[in-house]
Amino acid sequence: MLLLLQLNEVPYKRRRQLQVVQLSDLEKEYALIHASLQLAQKTAQRSSHVTSMSLAVSLSRRADEIVGLLVDAGLFDVAVNICRLFDVNMDVIFEHLTVRYSLT
Repeated sequence: MLLLLQLNEVPYKRRRQLQVVQLSDLEKEYALIHASLQLAQKTAQRSSHVTSMSLAVSLSRRADEIVGLLVDAGLFDVAVNICRLFDVNMDVIFEHLTVRYSLT
């Protein structure tokens, strides 16, 4: 949209700045939000009150933080998908699985 303004009796055009969003950025944002909702649902099933984990889910926006919370909640498939989408190291997933199944 062009706006004509008068500045010292001389009209000039000012353009509105547009932000270009790529589809891959939207996909990543959706994946983080969806993972956060899955964590919140899992937390709600475990207890009826707000826990520190659900608070962390609502505040967490970084992929590596979400992956750690997903692993703690046992949502390994979602954690792997987030790791692949954001190129996050999957070591935390494998370490958790190793500890979890070596104790049984």
